[in-house]
Amino acid sequence: FVFEFQLKLLHDINNEKKTVLVCLTTSGNSWNVLNAAQYAKDNGMAVISITSGGKYTALKEYSTVLIDLSECSDVMDTEDMQCKVLHDITRIGTTL
Repeated sequence: FVFEFQLKLLHDINNEKKTVLVCLTTSGNSWNVLNAAQYAKDNGMAVISITSGGKYTALKEYSTVLIDLSECSDVMDTEDMQCKVLHDITRIGTTL
């Protein structure tokens, strides 16, 4: 429950604001990320998942938005693309 604990604290602090969880995982099946995503979904948070797990990822069950990077050739390629997508999300979020 590594990430779930921190997420609970953040949610308690920001309970009057909309919280968005962004999940970065290569497989989409990492237990700590899944626990955090489940907590987020169960507590009304939006979940944006960026993974190369494709349609077989367990994370899709909890995701509001699933960004599928399954076309990436390897882990390093996936992680590079996750960084690029995360930068774009951050850039968009600052203009809202």
